[in-house]
Amino acid sequence: MRKYVFKIIVVIGLWVILFGVRIQVDRQSNEITSEIVNNQKENVQTHISDYDTYLNKIWIVDRMERKLGEAFDFVITRIEDGNIQGYIRIAGGVERYYWDNVVVEDDFYHSFIGTIHEDKAESVFQYKEHQVQVYFHFCENEIIEAEIKSDELNMKEKYQFRPYNLSDKMLHDDISTTKIFLDSWGMVNLASATTDANHSIPWVYITNEKGDILYQLCCSKGINGGIVFWDVFVEDINKDGRQDIWTVVCADSATDGGRIVSAFYQLENGHFKEQKESTQEIPKEYYGDYKIVQFCPSNNYSAISEKVLTQQEVNQLIGQIVTIQDGLFVTYDSERRLGTRNDRELPKNENMVLEFRYEYTYCYSWQPVYTENSMFEWQLNSVLQEAVGEEYYEKINGIIFNRDFGIQQFYTLIDEDKLIMHSLLTGQHFIMEKIKDEE
Repeated sequence: MRKYVFKIIVVIGLWVILFGVRIQVDRQSNEITSEIVNNQKENVQTHISDYDTYLNKIWIVDRMERKLGEAFDFVITRIEDGNIQGYIRIAGGVERYYWDNVVVEDDFYHSFIGTIHEDKAESVFQYKEHQVQVYFHFCENEIIEAEIKSDELNMKEKYQFRPYNLSDKMLHDDISTTKIFLDSWGMVNLASATTDANHSIPWVYITNEKGDILYQLCCSKGINGGIVFWDVFVEDINKDGRQDIWTVVCADSATDGGRIVSAFYQLENGHFKEQKESTQEIPKEYYGDYKIVQFCPSNNYSAISEKVLTQQEVNQLIGQIVTIQDGLFVTYDSERRLGTRNDRELPKNENMVLEFRYEYTYCYSWQPVYTENSMFEWQLNSVLQEAVGEEYYEKINGIIFNRDFGIQQFYTLIDEDKLIMHSLLTGQHFIMEKIKDEE
C-alpha cells in the first residue's frame, strides 16, 4: 500500500514539475511571439514614417550627368493605407507638368496608382491604350529602384533614382538661401540664383536641408538672358492667408534701375501660380501726369517705417510727378525694404527714394475690378480699405499694371481724376492727382 501511495506521489510530483515547465515555456514563447509582433509593428511604423521623405520630390536617374530625353522621371504624391499615388513621365521632365498643375495629360505624362507593402510597391498607368506596370523598391539613403514594364509595348526599363537637387542645376555664384515657413511645406529653404548658361535666367527654388528641389519658379518674365536678381520677397500679397513670393530682377548692366517684378501666388496645395497678365489695353483717359498728393500709411506703419519707408522719404515722395503714357513711364519709390537675398546690403543713405524712368515702354494693361470680386489673384482687402479710407475704396473700379516694370500698381477710381498708387517695394499706398493740361 505504501509503495502504491509513493508511486502516486511521484507521478503527481512529476506532473507538477512538467506542468510548471510547460507554463514557463509557454510564457517565454508568448513573450518571444509578443516581441516579434511588436518588432513587426515597429518595423511597419518605421516604413510608414520613412515614406514621408520620399513624397513630393522629383525623382531622376542617379548618374553624374542628367541627360534630358532619357529614361523617365516620377513624383510620389501620396503613400497611405497601403496605397501609393503619383505622376510619371516617360522621357523625363515630369516637374514641368507637375509643378505647373497641368491637368490634361500629354502622350508621356501620366498619373499612376498602386499598392505598397514594406519597401516595395506595384502600380500601373495607361500609355498608348496599354497598361504599363511600375515597380518601386525603396532603398536606404533616399534611393529608389524603379522599373517600368509592358510586354505589349516591348518596354522594359529599370534605373536607380535620387531626388532632383540644386547640384543638378548650372548656377552662378550668386546663390542665396534663407529659411522660411510656408503653409503647405513647413520649414524649408528659399534659394534664389541665376542659371549659368548662354541665356542666364533668375530662378527661385524651394528646397529641403539637403538641397533637394521641392519646387522651382522662373523669374525671367519671358526675357532670355541678361538679367540678374535684385531681391526676393515673401508675404501674403493677396491677403488670402497664404504666403506668396514676388521677385525683383534687373538688367545685369543696369543694377541701379530697370526693375522687373514677377508675383507668384501660393495655392491650397502649396504650388504657386504666376500672376496672370491682362491683355486689355489701358483706357486712354488714364494716361497723363499725376502728382503724388497724399500718403496713406498702413496700420502698422509706425512700427516698420525705419525698415520700409521713413517719414523723410514720404516727404520727398509727396509732390513727385508720375507719368503714365505710351512710350514713357516715370515713377518714384524707395528701395529701403530688404527681402530674403542676403547679398543686399542695408541701406546706407538717409534717403533711398529713386527715380525710375523707362522709355519706349508700352506694356500697360488695365483690369476691371470690383470690391466683391478678385482681380487676377489680387483680392481687394481690408488692408487697402483701412489705408485709403472707405470713400476711395468704394470707388475702385480697376487697376493698371505695367507688365514689365511692376514695382507699382495703380487703382483707378470712378468719377475721380485720381489714382491710388500701391508700392510693392514699401507695401504702402499713396493718392495721386491728375495734372490737367493748361487750356
